[in-house]
Amino acid sequence: MRQTSGSVVCPECGRLVEIDETRCPFCGRWQPAMFGYSRALQNVFGTLDVSNAILWTCAILYMLSLILDPRAILARGGFMDILSPSGEALLQLGMTSRRLVNHYDLWWTPLSATYLHGSLIHIFFNMMWLRMLGPSLQAMLGPGRFFLLYTISG
Repeated sequence: MRQTSGSVVCPECGRLVEIDETRCPFCGRWQPAMFGYSRALQNVFGTLDVSNAILWTCAILYMLSLILDPRAILARGGFMDILSPSGEALLQLGMTSRRLVNHYDLWWTPLSATYLHGSLIHIFFNMMWLRMLGPSLQAMLGPGRFFLLYTISG
């Protein structure tokens, strides 16, 4: 299953590199051969489209937040609150606040809150941005860096 000799195509620049290279000599990507497991991982997962994975993750979490508290969907008034999940549902899924981080030691919530959305309009515009700019940014930065940029920048 693990390739131990020969060469592989660097996923960053598309050039052939030796399997035991720690850095691609052309683009500098760290471990372009994924320790010899790149071919096996591609067979299992196919090509990695991080922007699409983030889009689906956000959509599933949004639908889950609506399912957790269905009464909150119609409880609000106003155009901007259409299909808004409740604060309690968002809190269960990892919503953040300064109090949660400082007093309850939930340090991971600033990262998980990036994937949560507060209304239909909110998720619509964020996912449109991701659909339009995500593939270009992913091609420019690479899948790992794009994932970090999306997760950390919020």
